Amino acid sequence: MNFFNILFSVCTGTEIFPKLLDISLRRSIFHFILLTIACAFFILGGRAFPLWHSIDSTCNALSIEFGSLQIDNDGILPSKSPEKPRELFLLDNLRVNYSPSEQDELKLLDSDNSKFGVAWTPGILCAWMKLNSSDYLFMPLIYPEKNITIPRAPMTKSEGVEYIKKYASAKGPFNFLLSKVNFSAMKPALFFYISAIIFMAALFKIIVSAVLFTSIFAVIYSLVGRDALSSLPVKKLFVIGTYTAFPCIVIASFFPALELPFLDYQTVFLITFLFYLFIVFNRIQKSLNPKPEKKPDKADGDDEGIF
Repeated sequence: MNFFNILFSVCTGTEIFPKLLDISLRRSIFHFILLTIACAFFILGGRAFPLWHSIDSTCNALSIEFGSLQIDNDGILPSKSPEKPRELFLLDNLRVNYSPSEQDELKLLDSDNSKFGVAWTPGILCAWMKLNSSDYLFMPLIYPEKNITIPRAPMTKSEGVEYIKKYASAKGPFNFLLSKVNFSAMKPALFFYISAIIFMAALFKIIVSAVLFTSIFAVIYSLVGRDALSSLPVKKLFVIGTYTAFPCIVIASFFPALELPFLDYQTVFLITFLFYLFIVFNRIQKSLNPKPEKKPDKADGDDEGIF
C-alpha cells in the first residue's frame, strides 16, 4: 500500500486499520512526514494571497510616507522629510512611529487599537509587541554596534520608551549591512521570509500536536488497557495512532489555511482525534477478537437427507 492509497482509505473508513498493523513504524513515520509537509504547504497556500496583499499595501504606504530608509554613520533616516515626526497605522494592529529627536514624544501605544509597532529614531529602529495591558516585548532591529544592551523581557511601556530614548541619538556604525532600503523593492523578500515563517510554524504545530497525543495514547493504553489492543507492542499502537491522526490533520489544516473563526488548529485536531480514535479502536478490537459464527440449531425430528 502506498501513501495515497492509505491516506484515502483512513479518511474514508476504518476497514484498512487492521491491515495497518503490519506496517513498520519507520514507514508510518515517513508517511506522516509526507502528510505534514503537504498540509503545511496547504496552510501556506491558503494564506499566501492575503499575505501578499498585506505586504503590498504596507510597503506602498511606507514608501509614500517615508520614501526609503537610509542608513549611514549619521543615523537611520527616511529620505522624505527626515526632520518631521510622524505616525502611521498599517493593517489592523501595526503602528509605525518616527521621532527624529529625543525631544519628540515617543507615542508607542496610547490605545488598544495596536498590538504591534515599530519605534523609529535616528539611533535605533525597535519593534514592539503588546503582551497584555501592562507588559511589552521590545526587539531592536537596527541599532548601533557599540554599547548596545538587549532589553529584558517583558518591559512596561515607560521602560521601553526610556530604553529607546537612550539610543535615539546614537551614531553608527550600525548592525545593518545595507545603506538604503527601498520599501517597494523589498516586497518579494518580505513575502519569502514571512512565508517561510508561516510554513515552519505550521509544520511545527502539526508535528507537535500529532506526536504528543499519539505518544500519550500509545504509552498509556499499553500500560492500562485491558482488551486485545493492550497486548500489542507500543510500536504498533503508535502506528495505529499515527494513521488515526491523518484525517484529523487534514480537517484541522482547513482552519488556519482559511483563517476560520472560533476554533484553532490544536482544538480541532484534539476533538477529531479523540472521536476517530474511539471508532478505530472498536474496529481493530473486532478484528482481533472476532465473534464465533453461530451454527443454526436443528429442529427436533429433522432428518438429514430425507429429500
